[in-house]
Amino acid sequence: MTMHSMVYTRIETLLAGGACVLLDGGVGTEVARGESAASGSTADLPATWAIYDRMQRVLEVHRTYAAVGCDIISTHTWGLLSSAASVRGRRPGRTGLPAWTVATSDAVALARQGIAEAGRAGRCAVAFSLNDSDPLLATEHDYLRLLWTIHPPDLVLVETLPCAPSPALCRAIAALTATGLPVWASFRCAPTAGGDPPGSFTTAVRELEGAGVAAVLINCIPVKQTSEALFMLSDATTLPIGCYPRLDHHVDPAAYGELVVGWRAQGARIIGGCCGVGPLHIAEAHRLLVTDDLSGSSTRS
Repeated sequence: MTMHSMVYTRIETLLAGGACVLLDGGVGTEVARGESAASGSTADLPATWAIYDRMQRVLEVHRTYAAVGCDIISTHTWGLLSSAASVRGRRPGRTGLPAWTVATSDAVALARQGIAEAGRAGRCAVAFSLNDSDPLLATEHDYLRLLWTIHPPDLVLVETLPCAPSPALCRAIAALTATGLPVWASFRCAPTAGGDPPGSFTTAVRELEGAGVAAVLINCIPVKQTSEALFMLSDATTLPIGCYPRLDHHVDPAAYGELVVGWRAQGARIIGGCCGVGPLHIAEAHRLLVTDDLSGSSTRS
């Protein structure tokens, strides 16, 4: 079994002490925003392969989120493993290995570089982002575990879960947590939009607890549904809970700040944003929820 990284130990200490841990915002939409602004077009916006095709932009986004006070930077890998069977995923990447495996390692390196360039090394963790429907998560997790032995993230964030995780997914998560690599799970389960009954949701959370997840969150649901979703989470688990919703319409940073204060009052201990939530939104959340400065000189160590 491996030991938790020092920076993840910092995250655990913050959570144990009742402090708020800040996630980043919508990495994919921020990468897209920069590219569409530069080109004047929204065509061919970056997705999975931005790690290769738009490396500098991905790095810039990571650096910006780290600089505004995030405790966790997520890799731009949502959906990466679903591309592993594609022509591009199979062909040789930069090192000669299949491109999807090279991108897996490069994604962690880019996030770490962005954190270091923002002056936050040792204070900001790297979360490897996975879509729960990625087939390799369930069927070839041993390969991922090998890659993460060489280039480890600080935690794995399994996102956009339905209200009923598959047995294969729970087995894969258990295999990862058994190595000592922390796993957080996040549901995309909007309770007011025809989601599963509360009892089914509680059962799903308990299955993930049994697999060893260390925190349970809600992501990519509209901000207006986040409060009710947090009530569901708090009823279903005693693990740290959190949220990082999407913006379906324009919400300025000040308004987002008012929302995060409310979510924090409901018990959310991990807060960030998904699609459409930018660095200015996270900076406002930092101003309202975090008491330290960004120099590392405070008691948040």
